[in-house]
Amino acid sequence: MEIWKPIAGYEGLYEISSLGRVRRIKWAQISDEQVELALDLRAQGYKLRHIAEVLGTNIQAVWKAIATPNSLGRSVHVLKLGQQRGYPSVALSKNSIVKYHRIHRLIYAAFVAPIPPDMQINHKDGNRANNDLSNLEAVTGKENTRHAFDVLGHKPTGPKGERAPKSKLTAAQVVAIRKAHARGAQIKKLAAQYGICETSMSWVVHRKSWKHIP
Repeated sequence: MEIWKPIAGYEGLYEISSLGRVRRIKWAQISDEQVELALDLRAQGYKLRHIAEVLGTNIQAVWKAIATPNSLGRSVHVLKLGQQRGYPSVALSKNSIVKYHRIHRLIYAAFVAPIPPDMQINHKDGNRANNDLSNLEAVTGKENTRHAFDVLGHKPTGPKGERAPKSKLTAAQVVAIRKAHARGAQIKKLAAQYGICETSMSWVVHRKSWKHIP
């Protein structure tokens, strides 16, 4: 089931769904009092054209107000998505200022939690178009880079293993991790214990990274 939630900073203007669609919200130019009057006149048998003349607005606004009185003539329009460096993205406008936002960040912020300034949102499977909630996780920049090597196949240009400048593990720790996992230790607990993200830990225990360690 598709669930819609407001986009932070654009409440009342845009919403994002659990499937990654974005819609713009439009409001008919009609007040609460006018909505009540329109409903009363409609109940008395007045036609939309006559109600619009009484309210000094157009027929479309009256029709939307009567059809959805609880939302004051609220209507929505699903936006077409674009691409930013391979990431699905969308342009949002507020106060005549247009900004581009990546869909995976909007989904995470709306359905999981606000994103701290120093954190990035990682695609666990490396597929930038797969914005399912189960595929997103908040990581540091270093963790995201490590994930790019492991999942996307990017090749580091420096030394391998613990000799790599950005390495968080030693060869001895990798051996200990794999032994612990073989004994039943959970990847989530191991990731927390060694200070790396769950995806990177999964690749360690399944020998998709640190392949040179037997």
